[in-house]
Amino acid sequence: MDYSSKEVAVEFPSFRLYKDGTVDRFDGDITVLPSPYTENGVRSKDIVISPASGLSARLFLPKISDPTQKLPLLLYYHGGAFVIGSPFSPIFSAFVASVAAEANVIALSVNYRRAPENPLPAAFEDAWEAIEWVAAHYRGHGSEEWINQYADLERVFVGGDSAGGTLANNIVLRAAVDGPRTVGLILYFPFFDGDEERNELLDYIFPSYSGPGDLLVNPLSDPNLAKLGCSKVVVFVAENDSLKARGWAYYEALKKSGWSGLVEIMEIEGEGHDFHLIKPERALPTSRARAKDEIVAVDYYTKWVEARPLVHITVKQVASFVNKFIICRFGVPYKIITDNDIQFRDLLGAYCEEREINSHRVQTFEEVRNEEALVESLYSVEEKGRKLR
Repeated sequence: MDYSSKEVAVEFPSFRLYKDGTVDRFDGDITVLPSPYTENGVRSKDIVISPASGLSARLFLPKISDPTQKLPLLLYYHGGAFVIGSPFSPIFSAFVASVAAEANVIALSVNYRRAPENPLPAAFEDAWEAIEWVAAHYRGHGSEEWINQYADLERVFVGGDSAGGTLANNIVLRAAVDGPRTVGLILYFPFFDGDEERNELLDYIFPSYSGPGDLLVNPLSDPNLAKLGCSKVVVFVAENDSLKARGWAYYEALKKSGWSGLVEIMEIEGEGHDFHLIKPERALPTSRARAKDEIVAVDYYTKWVEARPLVHITVKQVASFVNKFIICRFGVPYKIITDNDIQFRDLLGAYCEEREINSHRVQTFEEVRNEEALVESLYSVEEKGRKLR
């Protein structure tokens, strides 16, 4: 699709909306397939929560050592300003799988509807539908066998990062009145609106947004905060994160609200927003090797995406080359090429040309697996990305 001839309606740092209603997300919407079995023993599969609305999720099951022992369940909402990201992206899929392995929990990562195609509060509605769907499995009566067989629904945790933290807090607060009670809330570098001025992005993607005090996105002054429907909360903030003050403000507001549970906060020195996704070895040391492998694939895409196009090659040629490399190096196929990834296509073509890599040749899986020089050359893409900028 030729995006250069389309008229732009509005543009934000993470996406561009055209007047014909199509959206160009600058992260490329890279996805990975679920895995029947991974290095850390976690299996995953994609499920449909609601055929009517199309709500879906990725479900993660850690290695089961004792089939008679049921595990806690983590309901997770990804970040991305309500606009980008998904449970199927390399970084979120790798992170939630690592949490499932490290904490020995079943994890359900929710693919809620994103703005601007689906303005807020659509994401909040989907987040709530997901926890109701989980609750429907009580006493093994639900539609998903992994949850029926292995999940202890008396031990449900809700978590999310950035905008996903906003969703998580809202769901646990609402659950105190309308739904299943949860054990704990985990907020990773949460986004809570709190500036004196109106948030420009929220003004655009949230038609009923009433301003910085809107309780849907800013719980700090919510009179019902004391009714939060769980007994434990942990908040993670990062020293260099512009949202750090809001995380601390939430922590203080919850302590002063009269809520009877236990709240803790941890500030990580020297790190920025959502560093746990970019530097997973800092967040989950024992998952370092696998997480590093996942991130390398994202790095060579994101380092180039802002650079100036150099040469033109076809989507088919690049997709064939990239997907074969990803399969042999990381064990899972990445759907990394879409029609609007014009800059990435061009830059990868230039890179292949410079390195004398023949991306046009049809290669089998075994041929690619044995090309050690090819694998090593692609590891230098971060340096290449800096040169192209």
